[in-house]
Amino acid sequence: MSKKNFESAETVILVNGEKEADALAASVLAKEKNAPILLIKKDMTPDEVAKEIERLGAKNIILIGGLNSVTQKAVENLKLDLNRIAGKDRFETAVEIAKAAGKTEKLILANGQSLVDALTASSLAQVENRGIILVNKDSIPECAKELVEKAKDILIVGGENSVKLGVKADRISGKDRFETAVKIAERAFVNPKQIALANSTAYADALVFGGVTGKVEAPILLTNKDKLPQVVKEYLERNKIEKIFVLGGENSVSENLFK
Repeated sequence: MSKKNFESAETVILVNGEKEADALAASVLAKEKNAPILLIKKDMTPDEVAKEIERLGAKNIILIGGLNSVTQKAVENLKLDLNRIAGKDRFETAVEIAKAAGKTEKLILANGQSLVDALTASSLAQVENRGIILVNKDSIPECAKELVEKAKDILIVGGENSVKLGVKADRISGKDRFETAVKIAERAFVNPKQIALANSTAYADALVFGGVTGKVEAPILLTNKDKLPQVVKEYLERNKIEKIFVLGGENSVSENLFK
């Protein structure tokens, strides 16, 4: 994803590939810094990632997550300027990312335990310059309360089964995650020519795309592995989509999907 969308980059964002919440919240920061999101392991940076950082000519690393997510050992051989953004958990880390990106006046609130709505909302966050704040289904974490209280514009993604809060906010939701993603796409882009497609339950491969969805003007839609939901099929036909980025291998999104 980085090679396709970045000829060079002064800054790269590194996230533990197993910490999905951190990668999703970082999508807004990726746009702000014009930086790719690259996935590493807790204690090491894979060789292919190190080579990509070198190809980009990066000078700065933004490391997302605390030492429980990514240790210093993981990046010590990269020898670049390092800035770590972290909180004590995924909720506080999301708050710190929004602050670092300067995106605190307009917020998206998404369920921090079921992250699929936060994934599809990354395009809208980038287009509308919103921070992504993770919340519990029925409550706002203590670390996020001040930010939410001061925000001038709040948008909740997902239905009341995902997020049910007593705050004044607009809401985007559908009868299921597939329709919610379509409604987010409809608000984010008018007549897009391309979209990204991710498995609705196995979307690790889609994490890095969240950082470029606004850059390439392609919303993220959701599918089952072997069957395209009707609401997605209708969206593709309605918008005369010319190109689809399939996020993930055959185990995530089957080649038979479009046959």
